[in-house]
Amino acid sequence: MPIAPNPVAIKVTHANYDVPGRALRVTMDITNNGDSPVNIGGLRTTAGVRFVNKLGQSHLDPDYPRELVATGLTMEDDRAIQPGETREVKMEAKDALWEVQRLMALLGDPESRFGGLLMTWDEQGNRYINSIAGAVIPVFTKL
Repeated sequence: MPIAPNPVAIKVTHANYDVPGRALRVTMDITNNGDSPVNIGGLRTTAGVRFVNKLGQSHLDPDYPRELVATGLTMEDDRAIQPGETREVKMEAKDALWEVQRLMALLGDPESRFGGLLMTWDEQGNRYINSIAGAVIPVFTKL
C-alpha cells in the first residue's frame, strides 16, 4: 500500500539517560511542514515498550500488553507544533521499564545509542511516525 507523505521532520540534537532516575531525555528540532498542528503522543522503543502521554493513551490499542506501556512521557513545552513551525522540543521518557526490559545497559558500554519511533497526531487524528535515533550519554543526578 502507498505510504502517505509525512509532514513532520525531526532532527535529534542531544540525548542523555539519567541512570538513577531511569529517564531518557531527548532534545530535538521538530518541523511541521503540514497544514494542521501536530502533537507528540508516544515513543516506541525497539523492544515494543511504549512511552505515552494522555494523547498517546487515547490512541493506544486496548489489547496492547499493559506491562509494555509506560505513562512517563513528558515534554518541557507540550503545545502543538503549528504548520510551518520549527521548534526545539525537550522530551523525557521516564519509567522503570528501561531497566526491567534491559533497554539501557550503559555502564559497561563506552558508546551507546538509542532508537525508537516518535508518534505525532494532527487535529484530524492522523498519526505520523518518525524514526529517531542518536548517541546517548549516561548521566548521574540526585533523586
